[in-house]
Amino acid sequence: MKRWIRIIFITAAIFLGLSVLLAGSIIYTTKYRVTVIDRQVSPDGRGEVTLRMKGEPEWPFGSAYGDIVFRYDGEERAQINIAIRDDGAMLRPDSWKPEWGEAGVRITLTGSEQEDEVICLLYDGLRTEDPGLLQLAGEDAEPDARMEQFRELTDAYFAGRNRMHEFVERGEGAPGASVPVVYLNSDSSEEKEWFCADVVNWLLYSMRELPYEGNEAIYASMEIDYWGERFSYIFSNLETLAEDHTAAVYNDLYAFIEEIQQEVYGQRMTLNEEGGADGKEQELSQETVQYYLTLEPDCAYRTADGVEYRMVPVDRACGSSYYALVATADEGISAVMANGDPYLGSGGGAKWISFLEDGQTGFSCLAYSGGAYGSLYRTGDGGKSFQEVQYPSARAVLSDGTYYNPFVMPERVYEEAGKLYMEAGQGPDGDYYGEEGYCHGLYESSDKGTTWSYVGEIPAQRK
Repeated sequence: MKRWIRIIFITAAIFLGLSVLLAGSIIYTTKYRVTVIDRQVSPDGRGEVTLRMKGEPEWPFGSAYGDIVFRYDGEERAQINIAIRDDGAMLRPDSWKPEWGEAGVRITLTGSEQEDEVICLLYDGLRTEDPGLLQLAGEDAEPDARMEQFRELTDAYFAGRNRMHEFVERGEGAPGASVPVVYLNSDSSEEKEWFCADVVNWLLYSMRELPYEGNEAIYASMEIDYWGERFSYIFSNLETLAEDHTAAVYNDLYAFIEEIQQEVYGQRMTLNEEGGADGKEQELSQETVQYYLTLEPDCAYRTADGVEYRMVPVDRACGSSYYALVATADEGISAVMANGDPYLGSGGGAKWISFLEDGQTGFSCLAYSGGAYGSLYRTGDGGKSFQEVQYPSARAVLSDGTYYNPFVMPERVYEEAGKLYMEAGQGPDGDYYGEEGYCHGLYESSDKGTTWSYVGEIPAQRK
């Protein structure tokens, strides 16, 4: 008898468990399961919108629920819950219609029991009620007085800063809609900081007359011209920008500039490697040899096999010296010109030159701007050819929260345990003190100095 009771209880428990599991499955399917219905990508590949359905439509003829997820440059910018009344039908690809514009995307939701619903999203994820701000390609639009004012403010500001800029039209059919193009003038650390400061101050200047609120699309983006390439940049955090709150906008732009500088630098290094070294030792006349050997080199280095490399100033203009690299193996009795222009046309003051044990890989620093900054140059063929080498910012933080790089003067390169290390100082004007006081920056390289990564601060004596 007890055995039958046990069997009945076990059977009932199994039945109850299966019932609960089935009920849970039904509830999950009808209420919570997320199904991707459709996904569409912008023409440039940077924007993506996904239509998802949550559960199933309310029985028998109720609304279908879901959301739209908007991503830009791989980052989720917005998630918007939606409900579509379509006679109890499931969501499907023709339930929506995304249209991409220069400043954002317009999404039209369609159902048989409702008026079309329009959702307009700017590329920074903000929602706008003005579809005209998206500047959809192919739509007719009259010139916008606000855009004209924005252009005038931009021209006035950058003219005073002597920074090259222009406007380009955004798509067809929108004659009043333009995007500003601002030129980044060089690879240098200080130019990056000047550029970011110029852009932030330009925004503040413009927003005094043309507020950000209500004009989000006008301020949404810009293009950066760098080494002849155009890079589109979408601003973020503009809603928080104020005279005493610039760090978020400044630092995001600063990080983006570093990204494009590294991208372009990598392309240039690849081209140089594919093209090979084009430098050749130059035989000099005896008269020229004797002249160069009488000049005092600004820096020199003697390799283990006795070859001395001398960085000789051969010309001077506007306070800067221009150099030739001369190599001699017999104490200056004879010489060859290893490189007639090691600094690629740039002038300044040669600080130092050194070579690794292989005798082919070498580095040199050229100081400029009165010795306040320095550029690092690398050779992989014994000085026949040089390339300027970039290294990343330490991203030290100023009192206002903005990034800058205090380590602007390469001091030396040395090899240790199969890696190269570079010590970069602050130059004569540096006044950055880290956790342990005045310091230099330490960088490392695993590819013989072609690329560098920041390691951290090291104590140093202020000169």
